[in-house]
Amino acid sequence: MFWMTDIMITTLKGSHLFEVIILASVLDIILGTIKGLLAKRLNSTISSQGIIKHALMISIPPLTIPIFYALNYPDGWNLFAGLVLFTNVLSISENWIALGLPFPKQVGDYLDDRKKELYTKNKQD
Repeated sequence: MFWMTDIMITTLKGSHLFEVIILASVLDIILGTIKGLLAKRLNSTISSQGIIKHALMISIPPLTIPIFYALNYPDGWNLFAGLVLFTNVLSISENWIALGLPFPKQVGDYLDDRKKELYTKNKQD
């Protein structure tokens, strides 16, 4: 059992990918809260769900490290953690666009239109 903890600590120590996941989660929470305030739809239930989502996004990648070691693919967790980070970046982008902040149109066209509601609504008012 201790070997799993040692592997997790060794892998995460100095892992810039894990640090970026944490920073992205914090940024997404901040942008989501600002979006909720501006839309006058701040809601404790949605906020709590967001906090739980981000807590899982931060805690699950490290928990997969022993699994990837057991499968003899120790770097596999980097791929998994990268996918988690990608999901965070998508959410940050959606919030960023919804707030009306500058964003490349070529990239923004591929994001879900429903998430852009606040920006388009405020633009029309």
